[in-house]
Amino acid sequence: MLHIKPTSKPEAKAPVKKPTTQQSLNSTSLLHTQSLEPSSSHTRHPIFNITEGTYEDSPTSSAVSYPPVKANFSTNNEKTLLPTAQVHIKHMGTLFTLRALIDQGSQKSFVSEKAQRRLQLPTYRENFSITGMGGTIVENANRVCQLTLFSKRCNISINTKAIVLQKLTSFLPSFQLHKPNLSEIKDLDLADPYFYTPGPIDLVIGSDLIPQILLQGVKHQVFGSLLAQNTIFGWYLSGPLKSIECTSFDTHVVEDSSENFNTQLKLFWETEEITEPRPPSDADAFCEKFYQDTTYRQSDGRYVVRLPFKSEFPSNLTLGPSRSQAMKQAIRMEHTLKKNPDLKEEYNRVLEEYLSLDHMKSITPYEIHEDGKCFSYYLPHHSVVKPDSKSTKVRVVFNASKPSASGTSLNDILHIGPTLQSDLMFVILNWRLYKYVFNGDIQKMYRQILLHEDDQQYQRILFRRENDTKLTDFALKTVTFGVNCAPYLAIRTLHQLANDSKASYPLAQRILTNETYVDDILSGGHDIPSCVDSQTQLIQCLLSAGFPLKKITANHTEILSHIPAEDLLDSDLLKLDCSSSTKTLGIQWHALKDSFSYSIDPIKSQTSATKRQI
Repeated sequence: MLHIKPTSKPEAKAPVKKPTTQQSLNSTSLLHTQSLEPSSSHTRHPIFNITEGTYEDSPTSSAVSYPPVKANFSTNNEKTLLPTAQVHIKHMGTLFTLRALIDQGSQKSFVSEKAQRRLQLPTYRENFSITGMGGTIVENANRVCQLTLFSKRCNISINTKAIVLQKLTSFLPSFQLHKPNLSEIKDLDLADPYFYTPGPIDLVIGSDLIPQILLQGVKHQVFGSLLAQNTIFGWYLSGPLKSIECTSFDTHVVEDSSENFNTQLKLFWETEEITEPRPPSDADAFCEKFYQDTTYRQSDGRYVVRLPFKSEFPSNLTLGPSRSQAMKQAIRMEHTLKKNPDLKEEYNRVLEEYLSLDHMKSITPYEIHEDGKCFSYYLPHHSVVKPDSKSTKVRVVFNASKPSASGTSLNDILHIGPTLQSDLMFVILNWRLYKYVFNGDIQKMYRQILLHEDDQQYQRILFRRENDTKLTDFALKTVTFGVNCAPYLAIRTLHQLANDSKASYPLAQRILTNETYVDDILSGGHDIPSCVDSQTQLIQCLLSAGFPLKKITANHTEILSHIPAEDLLDSDLLKLDCSSSTKTLGIQWHALKDSFSYSIDPIKSQTSATKRQI
């Protein structure tokens, strides 16, 4: 039983000693202790079959790490299913879905801090002391927010307030269940269709709301032992599950530092190991087939690709509105840029370049909605300054991981794609095998690959042009850095170009496949003619698909003699010692000496050192 004691004002108290075991709220004691199995490097977790009423061994095992002091104990296998429901919260005219625990043992309702921040619910201060079994203080809370629960099923709205806690409970159910035969209860409109799947709890509905949500209707002996109760959100299931009881009980505390030491030693040796390529997953196979089926070349040679959406989108994974949060980020960015006029000018120049190069287009300021789901997404963006860069000192970075109003981001609904880039050390060491070498950078590589028009709505941005009074909506038309599948799409397109051009440019095929690291190309030859031939084929092959090779360097002047000055990293390269040094894949390379080196900035002398400085 959970008791909430309002306090008129906070008082100075002695520090409360927190229990060492993990605590969370549940419907009986609201002080749930996470049990640990006896020390073992592998633990097999039982899976309960709700239909058969039996346990099975999990087919997988996982390594478990423990702190130096561990409390190990075992309990019986009796399991209780707690009532959960998918509920809608109405806020700013939008419906948000939260997973709730219906808890008659709680006097008040609670919402997790994560959910409160996601929905951007305003809070105000009230002080509560939350106690559990035996009157022990579990937590002190001082923030409350207003909630509007909405039932689509009954078209009912309930206004209430909920106490904000950092964490409500662990995943519920706290044990793994086999998916039951739902055809047995097909006449029940379940409040939580995935009641058998462990998942986070965003909301606890307490006794202050339960009388308002309960409807007439109770069913007994569902799946043999569960109770079904009708509510405005649907029928929830709860009750004990049939299981085999364990009669032994043992508790002991041990101090064991070997686990931590063994883990560190294992990581030390793994760092030196040559990693073996992992077998392709089902998602990787899907991405490859999807790329082959949807990618094509335009008449000008440029490639057009599609975004690899997960199969769960939009049925189970849905996007919510995202324009408002992108607008807030854009306004914050404008305030930051006002403090630095030079940065603002460069930032605007980069985005204006997107327009001049036809890499983005103006669109209407309306999000695309269908059946309560969004089929568009706004990318927040900010600046990253690279003062040591010789070309682009200011980059605009787009954030596709920002959750939309549904809690799902663009990156959440996209496959990342398999890792195709060559090993960094292999590329560098292979480069050292040549006597004569050159390298170059594919200019704006991602942005030379076009995105299919149907997918451009998922790459929207807000940008206020010079002299404009309001923010304007744009859609990015190319592969965009910040979208999780962008590296895969870019490198896969280079490999596709290599395969498409192997008859015309056989030397370029080898270079693009094996001697390229993302947009950096490091190749060469054992004599000058073969090196120049490889370089020429590579440049022509890349240009056929709209990929210009820039910032070209070499370790011999004859290799650079036919290259236009605007394509060279420095026109004085190999002429002056001071201008013959550049960074290649993060390593300082001196082209005149053909040697690698590292430069270290001296540590500034300070009276004190902070963690940030270190």
